[in-house]
Amino acid sequence: MGEGFANSKITSIKFLSSKIIKLPDYSFFNWKKIQSIEFNSKVISIGQSCFSKCFELREINLPDIFAISDYAFYKCINLEKISVPNVQIIGEYAFWHCDKLISIEFPKELFNIGQYCFANCKSLKNINIGNQLTKIPGFAFASTKLETFEITNKIMFVNGSSFAFCRNLKLIVHDDHPIFCVTSHELYIKSSMTVVCVFGLQEEIYEVSEGMKSFDELSLQLSEYDYLIRDQPFNDELVMILNSDRIPILKLPKSVISLDESAMKYCFFTPFSINKTGYKMINPTRCPDEYQEMYVIPPGRKVSLYKVFSTEMTPAS
Repeated sequence: MGEGFANSKITSIKFLSSKIIKLPDYSFFNWKKIQSIEFNSKVISIGQSCFSKCFELREINLPDIFAISDYAFYKCINLEKISVPNVQIIGEYAFWHCDKLISIEFPKELFNIGQYCFANCKSLKNINIGNQLTKIPGFAFASTKLETFEITNKIMFVNGSSFAFCRNLKLIVHDDHPIFCVTSHELYIKSSMTVVCVFGLQEEIYEVSEGMKSFDELSLQLSEYDYLIRDQPFNDELVMILNSDRIPILKLPKSVISLDESAMKYCFFTPFSINKTGYKMINPTRCPDEYQEMYVIPPGRKVSLYKVFSTEMTPAS
């Protein structure tokens, strides 16, 4: 199967065999017209890119599935419903850009999710991931419309970019969590007062809460961007575009004593520095005529699109 049927007019497939337990890599890759697939077998594993770029796929039911591999439903832009009540492992980019997914529920036994697994699911508002996850990887829920998400007491690691650009999000953390605490816009480590990630920002100004001392890696993801490519999963080259005309302003309190480039990796700016007194150097921004609403940059290059100041500013030198 796979790309050999990419231009087929078939819209529905039903598998009657009970012997199929694994769907191989690229099984339905790029089937542009397929809308529904029904399995009567005990399918327990989906291979890499199995349903990737099935643009018209709308619903699929896999009641016995155990593992969903990388890119499995990558760019299934019309996928609205998926039932996977027994899944335990979800790979990287598995549901990337599934634009019409609004809600999805996973079992309590979900143990692992990969980076970017739900990134750019632009309609995703509700998700239930059970209570067995111990970490949330990079960009796992970036650029979604998630409204609430609970950091359970079993979650010991959250990447700084896990909830990047989730402007409607409220994170829930219980008071007895051994590591994390939360403000209205920040998840932070209690012992070190380190900001892990920023979420739920509706305004262009992000004012860091008083008392915060440092920022975790990738925690300052404020300028939203997207990827131009990744259409071929094996292609590692990335070209990023700015998909918002918002120019964030970062306001730092004197309590911040550490801010290095790692907190801003992948952001659109040139790194700035702060000194030990808490006075911040202002990072100059580009003139309006030097950037467009969509600004294309090559991989690795950084563009200064940030304004940074503190309550007691010192002139930029």
